[in-house]
Amino acid sequence: MVRQQAKQVVVRGGGFQVSALAAGVVAAFAVSLAAAGIIALVVYTTTVSEQAASSLLFTTGLLSLALAAGYGARLAGTLGWVHGLAIGLVYVLVTLVLTPLLFPGALTFAGAVQRLALGAVIGALGGVAGVNLFR
Repeated sequence: MVRQQAKQVVVRGGGFQVSALAAGVVAAFAVSLAAAGIIALVVYTTTVSEQAASSLLFTTGLLSLALAAGYGARLAGTLGWVHGLAIGLVYVLVTLVLTPLLFPGALTFAGAVQRLALGAVIGALGGVAGVNLFR
């Protein structure tokens, strides 16, 4: 006699979960700040240029966004692309508000639109991965 066990999929809610959004945004900033600290230490102790550090910060920011969107969407358990998209947009919007305060003149309208689009896409992809890859 062969015994089959059904794999149980737990879906925590049918709709959008603000708590998952908040957790994802906090995770994105936590990972980004940790990466920024490490990169600052590398720049301070080695001969890595600030230009290279800037590119590395941008890349690690996108990576942290993808991971955090996956994390937030995984917490939600459903609607991965929606949760990821929302996490990406909120993360980028907060950084767009902070950038002129910390670095005056460092942001253009075209750059802001590009960051919003990239954040939305990266967030949505991270959200899809977070919900679907770890079932």
